[in-house]
Amino acid sequence: MNRNTDESLPVVCTLNPGELAERSEELLPGLAALAREVHDLADGYSFQFSADPEVIQRILATIQSERACCQFLTFRLIFKPAMGPLLLEVMGPEGTKELLGPLISRLSDLIKDG
Repeated sequence: MNRNTDESLPVVCTLNPGELAERSEELLPGLAALAREVHDLADGYSFQFSADPEVIQRILATIQSERACCQFLTFRLIFKPAMGPLLLEVMGPEGTKELLGPLISRLSDLIKDG
């Protein structure tokens, strides 16, 4: 089976601006608003969340939604030991940070260097 790699997929969201605004709460902008911290990565962002079961469900639902409209994204969910915080890393090929940055720009005070 021949699958596309993140390098072969265009760095674009398939939603038009109206759809993106309408669905922003269920996509990364809405999820990012729940983050305790946002860390800058070379090819994306890392979001830190509490280990609350409702937050975990929200993260999984967001990943599922984002996979449909931003197929170039790679997601890595890290559960820290001892019920510590969750980390969601959202990464992609060149151009990913430039696309995601404006979506989470209102959280700029949370962004820390990786």
